[in-house]
Amino acid sequence: MKNRLLFLILLLQYSPSFSQSITELFRKGEFGALTKYENKYESLADSELYMVGFAFFRTGNDASALKFYDLSIKKGFTNSVVYFYKGLSLLYTEKFDDALKEMNHALENAPDNQEYLSGKAEIYYTIGKKDSALILFKKAASLPLSFPDCFYWVAKIYLEKDELDSSLKWYYAAVKNMPKNNGYYSTCLLSIGSLEFSHTKNYTKSLAVFQKALELEPDNYDMYIKFMKCYNENKQYHQADSIFSIVQTLYKSGKIPEKLTRNKMILFDEYELNGQIILVHKRLETPEKLLDAYYKGYLISKTHDKIEREFVLEKTAEEIEGIKYIFCENVRDKFDHITYSLGWKTEQVPITEFKQAVNAAISGELTPGAATKFNFGK
Repeated sequence: MKNRLLFLILLLQYSPSFSQSITELFRKGEFGALTKYENKYESLADSELYMVGFAFFRTGNDASALKFYDLSIKKGFTNSVVYFYKGLSLLYTEKFDDALKEMNHALENAPDNQEYLSGKAEIYYTIGKKDSALILFKKAASLPLSFPDCFYWVAKIYLEKDELDSSLKWYYAAVKNMPKNNGYYSTCLLSIGSLEFSHTKNYTKSLAVFQKALELEPDNYDMYIKFMKCYNENKQYHQADSIFSIVQTLYKSGKIPEKLTRNKMILFDEYELNGQIILVHKRLETPEKLLDAYYKGYLISKTHDKIEREFVLEKTAEEIEGIKYIFCENVRDKFDHITYSLGWKTEQVPITEFKQAVNAAISGELTPGAATKFNFGK
């Protein structure tokens, strides 16, 4: 008797048919429980078969999802939604022609459905027909608002086409039309901030947008890098240094991800010179040993695929005449290290002075062994 009672308890615990109906499980989003009906398909109604198929879709099993969608349709469930999600599962299993057929079937009964039209556009995007996808995503954006993701996709495609003004416009439209809990909302904010920084060079707008993004993702430590770059390029150097001090504290407590640090350094500034990007990294720890870098500046190629030149402000072996740091260059292709007649006596070196030295070296105004008129620290 005791064993029989235990069996009944376990049966009630693990069999969904004894607890909640399929509709209740579907409404509550308990998709794992729904998939347990896999072997009971013969007793399920047409709409219930769709719900189980959707549960498999949400748990990443597109093959089983397709099986149940077909069973649902065969049994008489012809709501457009089943064709839409069948199209998505076919898309994710790379059966693109069949996916388009199902999306078109869904759109026959719901031509003004923003999500369905976006689904068709996503298929075109996936197979590389970006212009066709763009037309459909823009058309979807003109329909009654129910699926604001289409605004993100328009912005993304314009960005990939290097049409930056249009991309920025649509990213703004995306954040205006989508709720903050949308999966693309933070991505749109970051894209706006990056475009305002690099394209329009409106650092004040960039800062404001990054601040909103940080409020949504307080543990996104990459955001502090964006703040420092914006403050520096907006000539708000004190604020940039204040953020750097916060980053140092986080670094010492082990909260800054290793991917953001490189040889105990972190990206501190980014600017352009003659159409090329220069990245400046700053050391997170006080330089103490010979060759410890205070700053490193990287001149990026115009094709953005390699580092052309690398400049370093490094610790001297001995403080000759009070010089604590000297300006150098690592010649990457020759594995050579050259020095310039340029040093600093101060413990702290402003970013503006390092950038001035880098710019002078790139222009040829400053050469190895050049005159000391650039000795900012004297």
